Amino acid sequence: MLYEVPDFLIGRNTARARGRKSLDQIEGEGSNYKRQTIDVQTPGGRIFSALTYTVIDPKPGLKTSIDYVRHIVSGLREHGVPGIAPHYIDNVKRIAAENNPSIAADVARL
Repeated sequence: MLYEVPDFLIGRNTARARGRKSLDQIEGEGSNYKRQTIDVQTPGGRIFSALTYTVIDPKPGLKTSIDYVRHIVSGLREHGVPGIAPHYIDNVKRIAAENNPSIAADVARL
């Protein structure tokens, strides 16, 4: 999914000036993740430039949280992404449960 986000909500200073939390702050930009621009192609072939956050220093043993998995799965369902078959969501859940077995039961209920 692509979202349109006002420019002022991206950087810490501009968001703080308006009493808001920035995407950089939420995503841990500069400490855990770096912000970068990528090209995204829609199923119809249109290309958009989009911001994303990628991990700076991947570390073994990091575990996925149930909150993150819930967010991803509910987003896939809520937006009814065309071409996303139910087995895709099942695969996302399987990968999350394998990454963090302690949340497997909660993931299964999603």
